[in-house]
Amino acid sequence: MLKVIICTCCKRQNSVRLNKSNRAYYTCKWPTGDDGVICNEQARYSANVTRELVRKFNEDNLKMKGPDNGQEPNKTRGVYDFYDDE
Repeated sequence: MLKVIICTCCKRQNSVRLNKSNRAYYTCKWPTGDDGVICNEQARYSANVTRELVRKFNEDNLKMKGPDNGQEPNKTRGVYDFYDDE
């Protein structure tokens, strides 16, 4: 799932995914009323929009963290503080 969007027809949340040809798409499968008819709103995205969605997804969710797990390192000690004075 690359992104969560709101369906333009029934105003419910749907997920944007990649198909077999690596293009972003969504298909709304929510029922629209008491009769059980499916909304079936669809959108297919271009290669440029797909590339931007994938870049944003990777940037937000797959960030590499350092050995301190993204926290500030302890800067109160200097280089020579690690050696013993013996």
